[in-house]
Amino acid sequence: MTTKSLLVLHGKQAANEEVRHAVMDWREQGHDLAVRVTWEAGDAERYVREALDLGYTTLIAGGGDGSVRDIVHAMMASDRDDLSLAILPLGTANDFATAAGIPDAIAEALALLESPATPSDVIRVNDHYFLNMATGGFGTEVTTQTSEELKSMLGGGRLSANRADTFL
Repeated sequence: MTTKSLLVLHGKQAANEEVRHAVMDWREQGHDLAVRVTWEAGDAERYVREALDLGYTTLIAGGGDGSVRDIVHAMMASDRDDLSLAILPLGTANDFATAAGIPDAIAEALALLESPATPSDVIRVNDHYFLNMATGGFGTEVTTQTSEELKSMLGGGRLSANRADTFL
């Protein structure tokens, strides 16, 4: 089975050699995999809209929980019910990807594209969609005020408040 999908890659991962090799290997296997790299706020949502206009129905979030949130929001806002989401877990904690059993190895995560999609509930609060959770208060403050360098140093297990799905 060949797949046609679009990877929306978080800009911080643009030079990730593991991602680059996995994408090239996937293409060599005959799969149509386009890549767009985010640069600024709003890019992920714009890339999803453009992908849908071009006929893509499988989108891949290459980043952390915030990237997943942005892409899910754009997918849900499209009001289409024929879309699938895949995840390359490239964030600090990767809470949703971990809970969903998505492997950390990029090639293994991409290989899941050949498996049937598993339905997942998406929650809507006001005009925002999320898969993982919504937080507010102190936990959200810690997440938004912690530098990327410190998040990387401490890792996901140390920042249990590392939740990008903040809408309440």
